Amino acid sequence: MSAEGDSSLPRRYADLLTDQGQARLREWTRVYAEQNVEDIEFAKAAGAIVTEGPWEGHPAQDVAYVGINLLDERVVLTAICAVWRFGPDANGMMVRKPGGVIARRVYLGPSLPGMVVGRAQGQAPVQG
Repeated sequence: MSAEGDSSLPRRYADLLTDQGQARLREWTRVYAEQNVEDIEFAKAAGAIVTEGPWEGHPAQDVAYVGINLLDERVVLTAICAVWRFGPDANGMMVRKPGGVIARRVYLGPSLPGMVVGRAQGQAPVQG
């Protein structure tokens, strides 16, 4: 199940207040946690774990970069674009797993010779 386009995930806060909404959220969280473990194992096997940082006030973090192609399959990235790199967000907060690895999924678009292209993604409309 892809977290990006999963319509079973509750979309409104009011949906979370129901028992059915809570059950769907728990199931999605379980699937997401399993996906992260599988992503990290894939990256370890491919030698695609990178240490990012340190940043001002934040220690370095191991990050597993995993490409996701148009068929929703894991692929090894041939390059990591600067905008995909893991780092502290605009608020200066960062998920930190001491001694652990963070999985960073990069959704890839159509292949272009000599280029690695990411897919538009997110929770807001994208203007092209």
